[in-house]
Amino acid sequence: GSLALSGSLPSCEALTCSIELNPSDSMTDNCTAELEVGDSCIQSCRKGYFQNGSAAESIICNLDLSVDGGTRPNCESVMCDTSQLSVLFPSLQHSCAGVTANRSCFAFCQAGYVAQEGVVEWTCSESTSTANLSQPVDGFALHGEIPNCVAQACIYNLPTGEGLSHDCENVSTDQTCVVSCGAGWSGNSETYTCGSDRVLTGAPVSCTVMATTSSISTTTTTTLTLFVTGVITIEPRQEPPLALEYTDLLQTFTTDPNVTQAVATALASVLNVSIDAVELNMTIANITIASDARRLLDMKEVVLVEYACSRSFPSLALASDWAPTAVTLEEVKAAINENLAASSNVRADVLDFELQLTGLPAPGSQERPGVHWLLILVACCLACCILLVAGLFFVKVCLPSKAQAAQAAVEGQAADDIDPEDPNVLEDEAHEKAETQGNAVEVQALKAASVPDEDLELEAMLQEVGVEFYELSPEEMNGGEAPSSPAELAELDGLRFLP
Repeated sequence: GSLALSGSLPSCEALTCSIELNPSDSMTDNCTAELEVGDSCIQSCRKGYFQNGSAAESIICNLDLSVDGGTRPNCESVMCDTSQLSVLFPSLQHSCAGVTANRSCFAFCQAGYVAQEGVVEWTCSESTSTANLSQPVDGFALHGEIPNCVAQACIYNLPTGEGLSHDCENVSTDQTCVVSCGAGWSGNSETYTCGSDRVLTGAPVSCTVMATTSSISTTTTTTLTLFVTGVITIEPRQEPPLALEYTDLLQTFTTDPNVTQAVATALASVLNVSIDAVELNMTIANITIASDARRLLDMKEVVLVEYACSRSFPSLALASDWAPTAVTLEEVKAAINENLAASSNVRADVLDFELQLTGLPAPGSQERPGVHWLLILVACCLACCILLVAGLFFVKVCLPSKAQAAQAAVEGQAADDIDPEDPNVLEDEAHEKAETQGNAVEVQALKAASVPDEDLELEAMLQEVGVEFYELSPEEMNGGEAPSSPAELAELDGLRFLP
């Protein structure tokens, strides 16, 4: 017969090695907690990570239950490529440099551009065939909505001045225009560039009138700088989801930098100045307003915006014409709310708007003397002539009259005091007559010496303005004959000042 083994088979279980693998978001493996003898497993990088360095070794469970290998992989995150974004989207800015797999970043328009979408979110995610915004790296690329960035037109530093010609009215960010001299004017030509701050920049253009006659050409420049100041009265309001108490809303309006920036930008726009030139001071104040159609007065807290900036004008006349109709309350309200809508849920009801021009012409900006200066000069000349005529009238008429009146008073007093029948009186009259006829020159000298000090001062003043004086003897003033009486001598003495 045949031989056969008989008996029951033993129940055998495989020996296992215990493996402790540190869990990680960057790695995965095909290992179990207990690896059977003779089996192996390996760790690898998860999707979105890549192996940096040597490849990981397999983990092997030996018969003696020892573990061979077990080198862990060095896994690093995949980083989306951003090197071509500035070329593909030149008007965009982003925060995606260094963004890794399954992470997000943001994209928005550069300064000088605006998009209705505002700030959008991009994600570094698994690559698709059509929606990639960047070149794939290990199967990952940037994805998201692309903002439609529209260039804003330059509104500051537009060329002004007589004789200038330009095509800068509708120039937008990064575009250029040419400023030159118009027909009938000559000068240089310059290219201006519209910057991201909406300001046109370029070298000055100087134009002179092309001479058609012998007249001298005139250079025109814009040199008159005035200060624009005023106060805006604002009652703030809010849009959902804001739900602030009115007191908190007032504080938000006066302290939020986005609100301040929006108001400053709006003022710069309506006043046609650079935003850097605008200075603001916001305060909360109580004012009295009419509360209804019956004109009942009510106290209300509002925001007072005090502003100041400088603005250039070609001339004082143009500045005066600009000020009364420069900006309306509705324009200010529309500009402020337009800028607030782009950055905040706060809005403004503009209750009042004040504007004033102050300042002096800058050095070199004085205008040529006009008709009013000529009128002032003529008036001064007329005043001098009137003073001269008045002086001559006083010398020729008033002084002789005063002398005659004084002489008559003296003679009258003497006549009252002297007895005409007195022999001594008769002798004195005869002596006086002889003295008058024989010594007229001496008498004239004595009378000249008796001229009051104020008359001498007047004579000196008249000499300073060009009046000349000549001394004549009584005989020369009386046609060669000596004066026959003291009264006649006094009358001639008043005529010794001759122009």
